[in-house]
Amino acid sequence: MIGQLTGTIIFITSDHFIINVNGVGYIVYGSASLLSSLIINKDAVIITEMIVREDSLTLYGFQSYLEKLLFSTLIKIQGIGAKMSISIMNSANLRKILNAILTSDYKFFTNVNGIGKKMAMRLINELHDSKFLKEIENELNSIDSNANEINLSRNLIIQNEKNIELYKDIVSTLVNLGFPRSKSQIVVKTVMIDNSDCNFEDMLRICLSKINNNI
Repeated sequence: MIGQLTGTIIFITSDHFIINVNGVGYIVYGSASLLSSLIINKDAVIITEMIVREDSLTLYGFQSYLEKLLFSTLIKIQGIGAKMSISIMNSANLRKILNAILTSDYKFFTNVNGIGKKMAMRLINELHDSKFLKEIENELNSIDSNANEINLSRNLIIQNEKNIELYKDIVSTLVNLGFPRSKSQIVVKTVMIDNSDCNFEDMLRICLSKINNNI
């Protein structure tokens, strides 16, 4: 099986591209977002999944392992093949697709050519409580959490260069103590606004008091 290709993009069409890896050209199918990100004669690293059939070996490419995970999950559903999975991925970003499944929004999927209400409901029912969906959700939440942490850090550094490291250290300490990262971030942000001159020990003590009392 081929899980990743690193090489030079030599040809791009509306639904696939060719990547030259050590003199061998691989045809890879992909989403519109992936294809639009590629440039001919430029190097690229493509995450791939190989679909094996009796009469063919087909490679599909992705920009991230989350995209690959979603694709791998979709193709396991009866009636949802590889091409249909790509069409679903072309319809919206990962977060919107995830939300449609979690909220049982079947109309979201009927907007995809070839998917009717019955198939949309089957897709939602099969994925709603799947371990694959939970993994995608956890990864996206982690990405969102990291993005929020970066934005907060940027705001804090304007006030004081030392605050950015203090913030990260206290959040990390609270997480290591077993508190949820998202809750820790909120508590530390709240405490730092009113206690920006405190040292690490005092700041941590205040944060622990706040987080234990659910502020």
